[in-house]
Amino acid sequence: MGRRKLKTREDFVRALRNGRGIGKGSNYDPWIGIRDVPSSGRSSLIYGLTVLREFETLSDLETYTFYPLDWKKNVIDIREQFPVLPRDLAIGIAERYGITYPNAPGTREPAVLSTDFLATVFTKKCETYMPIECKYKSELLIKRELDKLEIKRLFWAALGYKQLIVTEDEVDPVAAENLAFISSPLRGQLAPTHAAQNPQELVRLVPPRTYTIESLVRLVRDVESVDEDVGRHILFHLIWHHGLKIDIGVSIQETGLISVQGWDADAIQATQERIDANTA
Repeated sequence: MGRRKLKTREDFVRALRNGRGIGKGSNYDPWIGIRDVPSSGRSSLIYGLTVLREFETLSDLETYTFYPLDWKKNVIDIREQFPVLPRDLAIGIAERYGITYPNAPGTREPAVLSTDFLATVFTKKCETYMPIECKYKSELLIKRELDKLEIKRLFWAALGYKQLIVTEDEVDPVAAENLAFISSPLRGQLAPTHAAQNPQELVRLVPPRTYTIESLVRLVRDVESVDEDVGRHILFHLIWHHGLKIDIGVSIQETGLISVQGWDADAIQATQERIDANTA
């Protein structure tokens, strides 16, 4: 499929009417997708676990930012390439601060800017938003990019939210790759859900220390009386949902090792309650 046009006012209106950049949760459709722009590095389609839908990341940096976001306990929604609308407000902010507002490529039509991620975060018993921009350090040397970042920062500040800029210095590729590896069997509309039925026994048998992946899989297999594939799924399910705390800063795939740091009984209980509620 070819790229979708986003150059004229009519294009913007059509995109909004088609639901792009609108909605939340699994009903959200990003303003810009993989097929709309050239990507920096490798673009990816990732099935989310915080929100059950496919996410489109446009660079390795966005991918490395997405996985920790998807894993955070207090993040309850993630919307990628969120449009900075109303456009007139963004244009007015740029004019007020003497910043040249960008046009759509090849036109004189003011563009609709987008924020790389808009995370909905639950904190102190209320919801708030975290706008996130993923920029390589080399991009921060380009005035046009800096102008767009500043317009978006001022836009979100006017709404009461602080923009976060993530560069390659702020992400941990090893941690992101570990999270991708651990969560891979859990992702997808048809992915099964296998939760631990005997977590107390696992807590007793797995004290903090370093294990091989396979030894943990076999232990879970024996305690849960399942086959190795299901045992692996249960192990990764425990890790992803914070029941089993590990060091994610050391490559699991390269070493074949998992450094167990402890257990979180509250997280195990919360996960079981969520599963029970979804199957009731």
